[in-house]
Amino acid sequence: MDFQKKVTYLYDYEENGKSIGFAKWDVRNGMLRLLVNIRYQNREKDGTHSVFFYGEEGQRILIGEMKILCGIGELRYMGRADSIQNSGCTYEQITGVQVENGDNILFYGDFVDKKPEKNGYEILYDEKKAVTLFSDEDIYDCVEIEPEDIKRFANTNWGLLNNSFLNHGYYAYRHLIFGKQAKSDGYEYIIGVPGVFTRRDKNMAGMFGFMHFKFSTRSDIRLSQFGYWYKVLEA
Repeated sequence: MDFQKKVTYLYDYEENGKSIGFAKWDVRNGMLRLLVNIRYQNREKDGTHSVFFYGEEGQRILIGEMKILCGIGELRYMGRADSIQNSGCTYEQITGVQVENGDNILFYGDFVDKKPEKNGYEILYDEKKAVTLFSDEDIYDCVEIEPEDIKRFANTNWGLLNNSFLNHGYYAYRHLIFGKQAKSDGYEYIIGVPGVFTRRDKNMAGMFGFMHFKFSTRSDIRLSQFGYWYKVLEA
């Protein structure tokens, strides 16, 4: 069994996740060693408390008792890594650690890195099919969307649901586009409305906030001067 280790900060359950210590374990030669270390200014939680491992299938495994005195506590444990405390739970299945007093959680830590939740923009990319629309990379990573998808955007953009120009373009061509526009320090998200470049449409698009137009090279719409009126979305 190769050497492995993990570390987590410990947080106060009642005080908005205030950091109060750490827990770390390592595995070597089939043995798991755990160190829980607490340095805490609130002496109201002094006493002898139980330390538990939690497993990915909801296992709750008592590791030992830790005495906290004057806000300082430490627990050291060593045991088999392939069946912690004879529970059948291996070190690879451990997801977190908690210090508890009866039914009350005092301190906690997670050994598993939690992935950040995806925002609505990222979810759209997961769900929609990419389309090639332009001959350059100024606007890229485009997907076709519907007005209903605007609800995935930051709520500062929800007014677009009632944008007459956007809705007219959607009903004429049965799609809108969502993509990224390159800028010097990265990119910004855009929404585009299909249409053709005429003076009349330029004036109309501008009245509804779509100040920019980009000609499209897509081959499935055979219209002269076809492209997309677009605007940058608010973050």
